[in-house]
Amino acid sequence: MLGPLERKALSCTCRTFFTLVNGRYPFRVLKLYGDKLQDLLKLHNHSRMLKFARELHWLPSRDALVRARSDGKFSLARLSIRYVLLNLAPSSAIRALYLYRGDISPHHQRLILSIPSLRHLTLQQSAFIPGDVSMPHTWIESLSFGTGTVSPEPATHILQLLANSLKTLDVGDASEVLYPLMNTLRFAVLKCLRQRSTAYLHHFNTLSPHTSITELYLGYFVPQRWVIPVGYFQPPQFLPHLQHLSSPWRVAVRIIPGRPIKVFRDTELMGCDETMLSERLCLLAESTAEQGMEEIRICHNIGVLRLLYALNTHVPHLKRLEIFVWDHHPLQFEAWEPGSNSSITEIEIRFFRPTRESLSYDESAYPEQPCRTLFTRLAEVCPQLEQVLFVAVNRSTVYGGGVFDEDEQDVPPDCKLKLCKTSKMTWEEHAWGTGDGGNILVIL
Repeated sequence: MLGPLERKALSCTCRTFFTLVNGRYPFRVLKLYGDKLQDLLKLHNHSRMLKFARELHWLPSRDALVRARSDGKFSLARLSIRYVLLNLAPSSAIRALYLYRGDISPHHQRLILSIPSLRHLTLQQSAFIPGDVSMPHTWIESLSFGTGTVSPEPATHILQLLANSLKTLDVGDASEVLYPLMNTLRFAVLKCLRQRSTAYLHHFNTLSPHTSITELYLGYFVPQRWVIPVGYFQPPQFLPHLQHLSSPWRVAVRIIPGRPIKVFRDTELMGCDETMLSERLCLLAESTAEQGMEEIRICHNIGVLRLLYALNTHVPHLKRLEIFVWDHHPLQFEAWEPGSNSSITEIEIRFFRPTRESLSYDESAYPEQPCRTLFTRLAEVCPQLEQVLFVAVNRSTVYGGGVFDEDEQDVPPDCKLKLCKTSKMTWEEHAWGTGDGGNILVIL
């Protein structure tokens, strides 16, 4: 049994060790609720955790239908968020703050904007309520409106507060409300604009004043009811300096010509045959970037080597390629034209991962030629190749468009085979697990 002095020394040592470990390796995510008294007591008992959190999610209630005011009288949510923000104020670790279903008062807005290390803010069905409180300079570089509806007045208020620091804006599902506001707002350093769905493009021309945007992300759905006019996206109306484009092909055919786009990522998971592919690659060649396209993500129905040959013809300076093969035979053997070496240095290949049931009754459900055989061919035709990544994707994640998710949260890490070049003649291999679908990558 330890005496009082020994217990005090042990407690001091544990606190020091806690601070040392978490100061060097901060928590990734901390999720907090503000609707119960025990939640508030936990906050007080574990307040040191707030000093080390890199990403914090605050929800006023566990009930998805409840929306709270941060300054509500006799409210646990008010006590909770105030305690959280006061403890985050001196933090040097916090980078991202997510607020859910809350109307944030001006005084709490001031505390949020004063956090020196905060760089990203998400307002998920939340709003900054306009008021007369003077606001400090902020370092927030990224703002997301999440999903759901947005009211014009609070949206204008938060955009004006971040006008001098904002580099990335995600309008979420609220483009119909936000784009008309963009015509009257000015941003000092805005570089990236993200839109979750392309279901609303009618006010896209309001972006004309924002010539600093170099990166544009548009979701995978385009409504059939609206035919995009041929000259709708043409320069010099807007986005003359666009370099990174993620969008469906139907939109890309209007945006790429005449702009210095170096990176294109298709966000619409639809296969294309050889004729369609040729047309699309001709379009990519219309980029005005000095070296042409350097990185492409594409979905297709032809062999990998045939695709590389076509790319070498139309996009000769390509450095990185990410492809999804839209059939059951992504790794079949193909001939390669002599003297057609590619300049690509990195390739990522995704394909459907077959289930054990499909393998049991259909041998053709999985390609006969394994990933390593294709890798050997790729190393021969791409002398500058440094990395190849094979990803077997669950079919259930594909139909929601998730295969091209920007954060890749839909692809489990046990479905990958990665080969990296370590020297001129040697490669290092990394493989992950079998998964529940019978991943063949582990038996190659």
